[in-house]
Amino acid sequence: MGQLYVGVDTGGTFTDLVAMDDAGRVFTAKTPTTPGELERGVFDGLRLLATEFGLAFEEFLPTVVRLGYGTTQATNALIERKGAATWLLTTQGLRRHDLHPAPDGLYRGHAEGRPGHVSGQAVPRAHRASRMCV
Repeated sequence: MGQLYVGVDTGGTFTDLVAMDDAGRVFTAKTPTTPGELERGVFDGLRLLATEFGLAFEEFLPTVVRLGYGTTQATNALIERKGAATWLLTTQGLRRHDLHPAPDGLYRGHAEGRPGHVSGQAVPRAHRASRMCV
């Protein structure tokens, strides 16, 4: 057995894997994604691929010379706006053009030079941090 190249995509429902060997043979595997344990779907899929190549899992892993990993979970969280609330805290001097906006303007929320200004709305005084000193 030669070298193997494996690609993995962890989605919200399934984890998809594809493997190709030096001879160009391609095998795929699909396993359920386990929220909170994303590695489970990856390892279960790798075990399925090992079986497809006729190898034990322990023999299969050393033949993998490249593994590409991607996830649609982060993309879905952004699209569905279901991710955790996130703040960008910077030092004074960050300018608007220092940020790289997404097409829908997801970079908004910077201070624009006004303390306590976030996402177009003023932050209530009770939630503002005092001046930071270093």
